Amino acid sequence: MNALFQTSDSDLATYLYARAYRLIDVWTVSDLPVFVFPEDAQLSAQAFYHGASVPAKDLLHASRQIQSIERKTVNDRRVS
Repeated sequence: MNALFQTSDSDLATYLYARAYRLIDVWTVSDLPVFVFPEDAQLSAQAFYHGASVPAKDLLHASRQIQSIERKTVNDRRVS
């Protein structure tokens, strides 16, 4: 099995998505979404916490995508 990088921080998930990391899955743990990326996203996650940036256009697009996925995941979980 491939190693994974997981985060429940939607800001970080948005940044990683904007950096073109593939969002592998979204899990729900205690009613919170957990975003799952490839393991190599961990280095970019560290850069995020040290102030790295991405183009605004990419970030806004990623934000809309992550919010949509997050809502769908939480709503699907409530229906189950």
